[in-house]
Amino acid sequence: IETELSSSSCISLLYTHPAAFRSLSGLFGPCGDGCHTCGIMGIIGVLADGSYALCGIGETVPELVFGSAATDSLEEVWLNSPLLREIREGLPNRLSGVCGKCLMKRICLGECIAQNYYLTRDLWSPFWYCDAALKGGVFPKSRLAQAERDESEKQKIPPQSAETR
Repeated sequence: IETELSSSSCISLLYTHPAAFRSLSGLFGPCGDGCHTCGIMGIIGVLADGSYALCGIGETVPELVFGSAATDSLEEVWLNSPLLREIREGLPNRLSGVCGKCLMKRICLGECIAQNYYLTRDLWSPFWYCDAALKGGVFPKSRLAQAERDESEKQKIPPQSAETR
């Protein structure tokens, strides 16, 4: 997509990959858009019914709803919701798995902690895409802390040969 389809198309193609999989020029260069990162540290969602939620995930995960515009002050919810405070204080250092070891964690912030929570019921769990890439041996080693790169090499599972599939 990045090298062939995007360059041959006259329309902008929007796609997302976690920051660890994007080139630095794709993140910060003249055509870079900044990162495609979630604004979780400075936004709150307002659902159609007026509920304040982490984002649209509040439609299906009620524990990520923090109050209602009809009854609660946005300032009060923002400043005093225990979960919102925990998120702001915990990101990115409490991220676990590959996200906790990734050099891009301060930009990426776990890619989508709402989705991570939906899948695992743990806000700090690694993003599924990055976790699968690490387990499959294709997570960019250059984006892991050095100690983790060394450990990743030790644990790398060789790909299956055609004969063993």
